[in-house]
Amino acid sequence: MLVKGGYVRYGANGICLVEDLRQMQFDSRQGPRPYYVLRPVHHQEGCVFVPADNPKLMDRVRPVPSAQEIDQAILSIREQELPWIEDRKERTARFQEILSRRDGRELLQLASCLRRRKAACPNGLSYSDDQVLRKAESIITEALAFSLQMNAQSVSDYIRQKLEPETDT
Repeated sequence: MLVKGGYVRYGANGICLVEDLRQMQFDSRQGPRPYYVLRPVHHQEGCVFVPADNPKLMDRVRPVPSAQEIDQAILSIREQELPWIEDRKERTARFQEILSRRDGRELLQLASCLRRRKAACPNGLSYSDDQVLRKAESIITEALAFSLQMNAQSVSDYIRQKLEPETDT
C-alpha cells in the first residue's frame, strides 16, 4: 500500500507524489474501483490514475531509492559490467528491455557500457545507441537528483566521484 504524501517511481512518468487513494469509475460496465492518484513531480499538470487492484500496473510502482541504495548501485557497476552486444538488433532489444524496467542498477550499467563504447570507437555511437544513452542518463539523473536532493547538473559529478578509486593518504 502506498502512503499518501509519499513519493514513488512509476514507469515512464518518473518520480510521482502519491496524492490520494480514492474510489473512481472510468468504465460504465464496472462499479467504482480504488485508484491511486499520482502527480509526476516534473510534470505538475499531469495526473496518473493507477488501479490499486491491478497487480500488473502496481508492479510498475517502485520506491524512490535511498542515498545508500544509490551508492550501492553506482559501486556495483565496477563489478558487473554490461557486455557489449555486437548484433545491432539483439543489442537494441536488450537495451529497450533495460530502459522499460527502469531498474537503477541496470540503467547505470547500460550507461557505463555505452560510455565505454563511445570512448573506444573513433566515430562514436550510432544514432540509436546514442539515443539509448541519452534516455538512460535522463532517467538516472531524474531519480538521483530527486533522491539526493541535488541539481541535475551535479549528478554526473556525484557518480564520477563514487567511481573514482579510493586513495590511501
